Amino acid sequence: MRHRKSTIQPTASNPIDILKQEIAASRRILHDLWNAHGAGDPAVVAASVELDCLINQYHRLKGERADRPDYRELSE
Repeated sequence: MRHRKSTIQPTASNPIDILKQEIAASRRILHDLWNAHGAGDPAVVAASVELDCLINQYHRLKGERADRPDYRELSE
């Protein structure tokens, strides 16, 4: 599976902070697609997979287990 290259212009230089920005943008895209097309649309599923990949990458960088995430930190 190929992932889109981020088009976000990061405002931070820390990789964790950059990922947080990308996760927030990916969530907004997912919500917009969901509202426009519904849960079963292929674009919604693809956006969900992309968000999952970003969250997993975040947890790998943080050194945390992906099955026990702290989502409060990602909601800042």
